[in-house]
Amino acid sequence: MTTSELTEKAESNEKWGLIPSDPAVFDDMIQQYGVKDTIVQEVLTLDFEDLEKNGPVHGLIFISRYVEEELPSDFEKIDPDAEKVVFTAQVVTNVCGTLALLAVLFNADIERGEILNNFLEFTKGFSPVNRGICLGNSSEIHKIHDAYAIHNSQLEIDDTLSDVSEDGNIEFIDVDDFHYITYIYKDGYLWELDGLKYQPVKVATCNKDNWLDAVKPILQKRMDSSAQNELTFSLMAVTQDMYPCLLRRKDAYDKCIALTNGAFNRVFAPSTISKKKKACHNLLTLVNSPDAALMSDIWNSLQSGNTEFAKIKLEDFKQQAEALNNQLQLVKEQRDTARIDAERQKFDYTPFINSLLTKAYYHQLLEDNSRPKKRSRLSKS
Repeated sequence: MTTSELTEKAESNEKWGLIPSDPAVFDDMIQQYGVKDTIVQEVLTLDFEDLEKNGPVHGLIFISRYVEEELPSDFEKIDPDAEKVVFTAQVVTNVCGTLALLAVLFNADIERGEILNNFLEFTKGFSPVNRGICLGNSSEIHKIHDAYAIHNSQLEIDDTLSDVSEDGNIEFIDVDDFHYITYIYKDGYLWELDGLKYQPVKVATCNKDNWLDAVKPILQKRMDSSAQNELTFSLMAVTQDMYPCLLRRKDAYDKCIALTNGAFNRVFAPSTISKKKKACHNLLTLVNSPDAALMSDIWNSLQSGNTEFAKIKLEDFKQQAEALNNQLQLVKEQRDTARIDAERQKFDYTPFINSLLTKAYYHQLLEDNSRPKKRSRLSKS
């Protein structure tokens, strides 16, 4: 891609489509970018303890109907700390969902992949507006975005975009309707990144360990405001993907079980047992296993000749390995279901449904209830 292609006026761009605010779609977009070990998940409570257990939280994305906000009097004052934040202004219609996701990915300490790294390298030192123009002209990012876009045929059927329903239907992002605001931690501060404000807003002083506590009252205020005005809202988190870590942990457990089983079947010299004990310790420490102490007890028992106690402890360890395997299976099933759902959303079923209903009506399998029914005449006796 050339410089001239990226820096054309945004007005000349093909209009970006509306995309569903579905965590599965955003998670799939991350995979398409080439980002490693990162996922998007829905957040149902402001109690972030369970969220943090799975690893670092890179950012939060708050979604609600757009309400114009009054800016502080000193808003246009240049903040030197904001120079460290990668910020992109929204200059393209319907890009707000992708913009909010990129706001997290551009500032997180993650492996971003070639597409995003190339974009960041090219736009290094650009103003937020110029970076927004470049985003509008990025064919790679645009293609990934529009793969999930609501098709024109769907919009023609119902111009009024639907809210979340009880059966799990998703709402649609509209620049005049639903809007996205991103919250991240960077260099000692909590930042609010709203593409319509054209610069990052410093919200509070915090650190890497307590920034989620700092953002809670901000989110609570937005939620309360949305609820009072009977507005729909939702929250998504961009976090570390623990699935690869769990896979590595499972591999370590399997190797430790194999090493330990071998110690029961053969007589080893004390030095050999010490080496195998150290190997198991290193394997489990490397994957941050909570069962490293249990494995250490097993090998200590073997070293002291208490094989019966070691066997009992090994069974306990195998149960932990089985629980880990079940957890992995559940996560895989959930992930496969989400990926299938995201893939289905790329396809426009509307022409097929229209054709199906038309044929069904033509063959008198459906009635046209929009027309008044004719009264049947009674036969005279």
